[in-house]
Amino acid sequence: MPEKEEGIELRQYWEVLWRHKWIVLLAVVVVFVGTMIFTYRQPSVYKAQSKVLINPPPSLYPYTVPGQIVASQGLPYAQDLPYYINYLENYRVWLTGETMMDKIIERVKSLYPKSEEIPFSMGVSVIRDTSIFNLEIESSDPELCKVAANATAQ
Repeated sequence: MPEKEEGIELRQYWEVLWRHKWIVLLAVVVVFVGTMIFTYRQPSVYKAQSKVLINPPPSLYPYTVPGQIVASQGLPYAQDLPYYINYLENYRVWLTGETMMDKIIERVKSLYPKSEEIPFSMGVSVIRDTSIFNLEIESSDPELCKVAANATAQ
């Protein structure tokens, strides 16, 4: 008998929905139109990326001579890895610090005068197991994104 009760309960739900189908349809249309209006009113956001290779200091390679190719493909020896990771993280923090950001903004202003009116944001991350930084610039102006990414990379 429990199966029959469950079937009746589902049938009752369906009957209520079918009886009020215009209200349900109207609610769906209102939500859809509202979402479309909201989406089209949002400003476009552009993103530019730049990758920068950071050469580690020679102190991370105590057993090599200048110009020698290291078998670890640019990564330091295992015993120096914690220092190396700190080095990259310190470099990332320095790059996103207030002093460096002021220099980057000044450089962008000199290359792209319209940038004073248009804000942009910058994110810096270290690509895992490499000595490469990924710089990401976001703005509502695609040209500003390009100029800011190149200025930061230089």
